Amino acid sequence: MARKSNIAPQKLSNSEPQRSTIHDIKTSSMGHSQNEKWSTTGLITVILSLTVLTLITYHNIYSVEFIFDSRQYILFYPPVHKLWPPDYLFQSARPIPFITFALNYALTQEQIWSYQLVNVVTHITNGILLFIIVDQTIRYSPYCSNSLKSDAWWISLFVSLLWLVHPLQTQAVTYTVQRQESLACTFYLLAIFCFVKQSVSRYLFWKFATFIAVLFGMLSKEFVITAPFLILWFDWAFFHRSLSDLWKANGKLHISLWLTSIAPLLIIWSLRDAYASAGLGVAYNTTWWQYAITQPSVITQYLRLVVWPDQLVMDPGWPWRLSLWASAPEWLPFLMMIGGLIYLACRIPTLGFVALAWIVILSPTSSIVKIVDNYFEHRMYMPLAFISLLFVIGVRALFIWAMKQDHHPNITNWLIRLRTMLLVGIISSLAIATNLRNQVYATSEGFWTDNLQKYPDSFRPRSLLALSLLARGESIAAAEHAARLVRSFPDFAGSYSTFGLCLMSLGEYQDAAIMFRKAIEIDPSNALNMTHLGEALLVSDPPQSIPILELSARMQPNHALTQYTLGKAYFAVEKNVQKAREHLFHALELPGPKTGCLELLGDIASSEGRFAQAVEYYSLAIEDKTRAAALASKLEAAKRNLKDL
Repeated sequence: MARKSNIAPQKLSNSEPQRSTIHDIKTSSMGHSQNEKWSTTGLITVILSLTVLTLITYHNIYSVEFIFDSRQYILFYPPVHKLWPPDYLFQSARPIPFITFALNYALTQEQIWSYQLVNVVTHITNGILLFIIVDQTIRYSPYCSNSLKSDAWWISLFVSLLWLVHPLQTQAVTYTVQRQESLACTFYLLAIFCFVKQSVSRYLFWKFATFIAVLFGMLSKEFVITAPFLILWFDWAFFHRSLSDLWKANGKLHISLWLTSIAPLLIIWSLRDAYASAGLGVAYNTTWWQYAITQPSVITQYLRLVVWPDQLVMDPGWPWRLSLWASAPEWLPFLMMIGGLIYLACRIPTLGFVALAWIVILSPTSSIVKIVDNYFEHRMYMPLAFISLLFVIGVRALFIWAMKQDHHPNITNWLIRLRTMLLVGIISSLAIATNLRNQVYATSEGFWTDNLQKYPDSFRPRSLLALSLLARGESIAAAEHAARLVRSFPDFAGSYSTFGLCLMSLGEYQDAAIMFRKAIEIDPSNALNMTHLGEALLVSDPPQSIPILELSARMQPNHALTQYTLGKAYFAVEKNVQKAREHLFHALELPGPKTGCLELLGDIASSEGRFAQAVEYYSLAIEDKTRAAALASKLEAAKRNLKDL
């Protein structure tokens, strides 16, 4: 089915358009009937190929765990736990992905397979869109050579395959919550696809669809704010080199696309406090220029992982560059590279666009806007498409050069087969590596352990590993990691709070209180550490617990654990049933586990001789299987007392 490759040298672009123009393309595209059957058959074959390979590569992601932010923004995020009222539309800065999370939760609640299925389908859709965009752009652009047009099909296929199976993509596919990244990419690619269609079609529908796709993309993730500029540049590089022609053909469309930028800017402004708490515009102890000089090293690492993806992690604890001159060996070559690519874009606009577009897409997270996390691999999800295209074009150019050295037909055919074998071999190797990377997501412990094996001096992975082990009851192992945090990161409040939690689980409440006091000394604004201190004091120094917990409740009045612990303290220390019940009922209204509150309300009811209510509370609490054994005896005792009455 694949066409025979033309071995003439590629002519990516020149200063004058080739014979075909946009008008010619629009005219000819109204009636291509000869190739319609071939195109339909070829597209179906491509879709099946991309789908099957991706399903095989990602076959082992349906039983992984919710990792890191997937827990915070899916499992423990009440707005997505009900479809109506649609609070997720107004409480989230990225409403489109959260609509899909709400639908998933309505379908399978906390069973991860449906979430992962949507992620894989989204990824496959993006691969198909990428194939169509590359193929149609090469075929319809008047600035792509006939030699390149003749190879458009296989170039597009291999670009899509490389992009779909690369291990760098796992953080946007297997890491459940980063559907935000892949879904935003879907709308970004859909916008480019619709723009190509409207460039060769007279239908207004495609202009409107381009606008809607960009808008939905911006409501999915903020990096799509680069789309209006990228599409304008794309239009100039591939379709309208004359600015007057560009304005005449698509001026109104481009203006409308730029206007869509108002939507994310309004969202950022209206939810500015939430953005600040999430780390946008905040990078503690660093400045905007220190963030900027750190990014060249980050981008260099991204590129290294594109070539050799052996150090994939969630959080490497990437060190900040704090000195302009000390980091000059990193940012100076980077700026020179950018300058060279800009020069290339001016001389050969088509190739220059491909070479620079990935940096444009990265720019919202890799420029001067401070973000608390200076490094995340999922940010390379869409940029990798342009790098894959560069690689395939480079391989094609290399083999064309080799074919020109010897015009013997046998040599030419052998080189064509070698080129195919090389690309297939690379794709197969990447698919295997991706499958192996997916296995790391099977458990939280395995995931963070893998991270620490590659970057042992990273704070967050060790802290989260300790907390994960603690949740599974492995207190001693958790305490060992927490103690190392205190030694390695003595200036971090989180080091002491994590160690304090481990000490509490080991029954060392007095030492735990010391750790929490140290954490509060470093970060007085952290109300959760105040709550944990109150928990520790409730055992080691009960009279001191209530004032601490009252202070924590004033700092965060709508925190379930704080209200529960305060209610527990009033009942245990002062026997103040009224205040205890008041705080416990408040806690039940808040998002979070309910078992502790229900059990304590049952205890209070039993102490007052209200055994019918105690049975009711214990029956509700016993639904939590982790406390079923302990609650069963209380429930039976309450039933016996009720029977005696």
